[in-house]
Amino acid sequence: MLQVEKERLGERALIKISGALDLGTADAFKQQLVPLLLGETEVVFNFCGVKFIDSTGMGAVLDFLEELTLLGVTVTGWEIGPTLFEILQLLGMVVPAENGWVLKAADKEIPLALVCRDQQ
Repeated sequence: MLQVEKERLGERALIKISGALDLGTADAFKQQLVPLLLGETEVVFNFCGVKFIDSTGMGAVLDFLEELTLLGVTVTGWEIGPTLFEILQLLGMVVPAENGWVLKAADKEIPLALVCRDQQ
């Protein structure tokens, strides 16, 4: 089951995603996110609770990153665990940067933080 929650992180919205992000939940992911992001200008995504993601789920995330521009929302960070980090590395989407790592998606470089090592 997919869960999407919103918290405040100063001026930014923190969106926590947990559960499975796959063929069965990709549409729900998008439908749950849109109302949470209305009126927001900056967001940080926390994927620490994602225990499984397949290609459809990853595609939904990447498609949604592009759609955020239409909503006027800037993604200022991603927080992930080692499992998702390895997947993103295999896809060639994670590259080293001056202060750690960045996610290269939707023609953007988004700061990437490795967190929640004990949760995955």
